[in-house]
Amino acid sequence: MRVSWDWLFIVDPILTALLLVPQVASWVQRDKEKAFWRALAMWALFTVLAVLAWGGEWAVGSSVSFRIVPVASVVLAAVFFLPSYGGRFFQWTRREWCMAGLVLAVLYIGLCGFEHHLALERVRAFARSQSRPVERFAAVPLPPSPVEWNGLVLTPGGVYGTRFDVDGDRPVRFRFLRDSPMNSFIEKAYQLPAVKTYLGFARFPVVRFHPVGNRDIVDFFDIRFFNYEEREGPRPFVYRVVFSNDGRLLKQGLLTR
Repeated sequence: MRVSWDWLFIVDPILTALLLVPQVASWVQRDKEKAFWRALAMWALFTVLAVLAWGGEWAVGSSVSFRIVPVASVVLAAVFFLPSYGGRFFQWTRREWCMAGLVLAVLYIGLCGFEHHLALERVRAFARSQSRPVERFAAVPLPPSPVEWNGLVLTPGGVYGTRFDVDGDRPVRFRFLRDSPMNSFIEKAYQLPAVKTYLGFARFPVVRFHPVGNRDIVDFFDIRFFNYEEREGPRPFVYRVVFSNDGRLLKQGLLTR
């Protein structure tokens, strides 16, 4: 049985920055003659990375505002430039820079844990209000943690899901994604070793069956990576199994687009 605290997203840009930026800042200040140009180069690089991180989050359906980018840019400018003009108070050693980053990272993880507790309580309250059996539920972080959360409730017939701001006042509204009714093609798909491996990864799977011409298609997808509130378009991490009408396996694998 796998254990997951669900405090942090798979790739958390804030945690990465808290650990990486202090190390870069210590390198910037190592050579006082080159400090300004190093600071300028690193500030530009990390600002571009912040834009790319925001773009990646927008692409997967996050509603985070672009205003976070200029805020991050100002903070980065302060970290990289102030030590050259702030006097002795900013003349830290590499060890002190890294220790500061570690302390901030630990505090950030603790904040994520607290926010996860609040988010999970909302999901638990919804799960308790349902008449149908509940197999599992979770609050999964969305970038940028810990602002947005993905509330998930797995039932025998499908998954309830929602995205919400744990500190917001808007009511949390869940949407139900129903599994397709069981048939012989879905039963065969469940028996495939690769599908069993996929379902070992997918904590909140939904299965959909749809015939197309002379083929019968079974799709498995994990609601953790689906922007179900805004679109029914392409879903990431979809595992597709294709059968012929007479039940022969034609192909299987993760969709590439």
